[in-house]
Amino acid sequence: MDFARYLTVLRNGWKWIGAFAIIGAVLAGTYSMLATPQYRATTTLFFYISGADSTTQLLQGSTYAQNQVRSFALLAEQPVVLDPVIKQLNLDETSVQLSKQVTTSVPLDTVVLDVIVTDQSPQQAAAIANAIGAQMSTAISNLSPSGPGANTATVRVSTVAPAQVPQYAYSPNTKQNVAFGLILGVVVGAGVVVIRELTNNRVSSARIAKEVTDSPVVGDIPFDPDFVNGPVVDVDLHSAQAEAFRRLGANFGFLNYEKSVHTLVVTSCLPDEGKSTVSLNLAVALSQHLRVIVVDADLRRPSVARMTGLNDGIGLSGVLSGKATVADTLQDWRRGQLRVLTAGRIPPNPAELLDSQPMSKVLDELRGMADLIILDSAPLLPASDAAVLSRRLDGALVVVDAKHTKRQELQRGLESLTLAGGHVLGLVLNKTSGVESSYYGQYAPADSTTASSD
Repeated sequence: MDFARYLTVLRNGWKWIGAFAIIGAVLAGTYSMLATPQYRATTTLFFYISGADSTTQLLQGSTYAQNQVRSFALLAEQPVVLDPVIKQLNLDETSVQLSKQVTTSVPLDTVVLDVIVTDQSPQQAAAIANAIGAQMSTAISNLSPSGPGANTATVRVSTVAPAQVPQYAYSPNTKQNVAFGLILGVVVGAGVVVIRELTNNRVSSARIAKEVTDSPVVGDIPFDPDFVNGPVVDVDLHSAQAEAFRRLGANFGFLNYEKSVHTLVVTSCLPDEGKSTVSLNLAVALSQHLRVIVVDADLRRPSVARMTGLNDGIGLSGVLSGKATVADTLQDWRRGQLRVLTAGRIPPNPAELLDSQPMSKVLDELRGMADLIILDSAPLLPASDAAVLSRRLDGALVVVDAKHTKRQELQRGLESLTLAGGHVLGLVLNKTSGVESSYYGQYAPADSTTASSD
């Protein structure tokens, strides 16, 4: 993917990123609330040389002390200092355990040493820091060489800033932890979104569909969890879905600008991709200026009668078996705007019936009754019905479930149509994220009480 595509993926995945950011912040905040508070106390020691009689000796002594102070800092974490502190304060831990609570810091080019102690108790942290400072003086006095002609030690230690009892916990830093959790959540969320896109094998957008086939995407139907399968074009006029179906009808008009398509099969690769819903809504959208007949040619799992509320006693299967005529089985729907030929009883040999001479006669008869015949047929991969039927028709629309249909499934479905001699007019993406279609909702008709001229 190029940089612009990454930006698009991140923008479309903002809900995932936001969710991970919130989770990261919540986890960090929970950790901060459950973590045991830690307090820090610091005592500051000053090292100097005693017994110097001249400026030269003072300068040499200062240089010596500066060179030795880092070595002396190591003593603050050694048993020679910590064991007496443990005994003095009656601590229930070893010098090794106590050393993990002690850190030292020597500012650059100074003879100053900061002894920092961390503990769960603020009072004990200060007591340990001050005890270490006092014990440092004794330890260094015992370890340092004495000055010439005297019994006093050359290096001396003075406490210049004794440790104070801290008022606030050093750790956990709730604000810092929450900020870190938030940032980490954003990073993880962005990574998940990008990885999902890179590993996505679903035909979830027109861009991916173009990578699979040269057939154009003529429709983009957004997903609506509250949608009930059936016609929406003239029921919920101002919904994004109704507008998407009207746009599909307009796009089909561009495909059929020469009026050469009189019979059209609508199918899908797999069951439950919405082919029947697309068939009915496309028919409603086109019925405004065309005479349209809808035929339920799915003789395995018919659904048009259920979705339209029409009688399914004798339908297409009855006509093909010679039990009825087309004129007898056609039913008016939508106040006579459309006519529907339902599937009828489910036969044991649907593929043979659809590929029979009676089916050709039915199609010829229907062509004389309407401008466009839309046949809703079985899915391509589980059955051969649509492929067999497509070679008798002028074109096919393939409905693709953007949430479930995989690339290889679409490729196999289109191949079956091509091998059968069918002509694919285009794809209809169903249950998409609706990013493009949602723009219609931003310009939906205003309430009559608030509408103004524009």
